[in-house]
Amino acid sequence: MLTARLVPVSDGTVQSALSTQQYHLAGSDGAIWQDIDGSGILSLAVTPAVDSTAIVSGNVDLWTATAGYNQDIGINVAEVDPSIYPGNIVAWKESGGWAGTFSPNAAFIQTVLPLTHGVSYHIKLQWKANKNARGASIYAGAGPWPSAGTAYSPSRLTVQLAPATERPLTAVSYSQFVLSNSDGNTWADLRDSTGTPLSLTFTPTASCMTIISGNVDLWTANAGINQDIGIYVSPWSSPGNIVAWKESGGYAGTFSPNAAFVQTTIELTGGTPYTVKLVWKANRNAAGKSIFAAAGPWPTGAAAFSPTRLAAQFKACS
Repeated sequence: MLTARLVPVSDGTVQSALSTQQYHLAGSDGAIWQDIDGSGILSLAVTPAVDSTAIVSGNVDLWTATAGYNQDIGINVAEVDPSIYPGNIVAWKESGGWAGTFSPNAAFIQTVLPLTHGVSYHIKLQWKANKNARGASIYAGAGPWPSAGTAYSPSRLTVQLAPATERPLTAVSYSQFVLSNSDGNTWADLRDSTGTPLSLTFTPTASCMTIISGNVDLWTANAGINQDIGIYVSPWSSPGNIVAWKESGGYAGTFSPNAAFVQTTIELTGGTPYTVKLVWKANRNAAGKSIFAAAGPWPTGAAAFSPTRLAAQFKACS
């Protein structure tokens, strides 16, 4: 699916920072987050005119030249409470490099954050290795392309301020999930250790086009087993109520998270109660084997893993 949203030039609700440079980080200690671009290219200053909900996203090609080291990508907001968000990191994802080198992963990270009017927020992309990487380097940006040029695959930070009429609904979990013995055909709810599914329940007051997205770190402990992530909507007429799904690779490598992102746009009917969930399965029969969602933990020793998020934003309601 390809989705394009038209925003008036004068609207001021979308800001974006872009770099076509290639970056490398040598000797990360695996704990301290550092700016991807030390000159501030991949950063934004956002001052909402009214209280807003910000949809903040980052998209970067991440890879390593040294097997055994994964790459972590994070969104830092200077003005948030560090007692709630350690290191001012409001969201992060891990990109796998455990089994392979020079294999970029198109990592995507997204979060939803309330912003107060009149406050200037300083938002930037940061990164680190997943563990002490003394003597090793991680990289951002693939290419170049054209091959004779100096432009690498774009790294981008985007902030969209949603007005009250389009304020997204969201559910987030900092738990790690495990699914064992998937038959490769049956979708299962993404449930944490308490059995709680990651879901949204709502009734639109009007018929709306709705952008639904899921963002999750997926990985396997068993080579040869991939992970499928799907969006379930009820009521809906598609097979299994699945409106979109993606597959995350685990065939050649283990313990190599993929910052997976799945998104769809569907029209929901006003006055109808809906349930939306993230669901998952293995790509084939995985008897005796397990797949996992969420990387970490971070900070080391904490109980919080990379956040798994489900979001729904209503557009063009009538």
